Amino acid sequence: MVDVLLCYLAKGAEYVRLDAVGFMWKEPGKSCIHLEKTHLIIKLLRSIIDNVAPGTVIITETNVPHKDNIAYFGAGDDEAHMVYQFSLPPLVLHAVQKQNVEALCAWAQKPDTTFQQHHLV
Repeated sequence: MVDVLLCYLAKGAEYVRLDAVGFMWKEPGKSCIHLEKTHLIIKLLRSIIDNVAPGTVIITETNVPHKDNIAYFGAGDDEAHMVYQFSLPPLVLHAVQKQNVEALCAWAQKPDTTFQQHHLV
């Protein structure tokens, strides 16, 4: 995995998207979603990127509840730079089609919908 990452970084990758990241690590007898070792792998990849290609962005993708999804930010500077927000695109489309932003604003104002400006994807 690291050799593939280094290859992409050497070719100038600016973004690295980790799809279905919640299932990255498997352990027999466990649900195999959101395991601590998954977060350790992301921290390792982030450390490599920060040292080899500062400015390259890790985007994680998991189609899970928002609270679980944003856990991939870690402490804010040690895991993902961005977390893909599955809820956002349909809410924006709905707001445009219906010319009504209430649902979009309600989602953005939920207490657990906190993100820095650059985390919005």
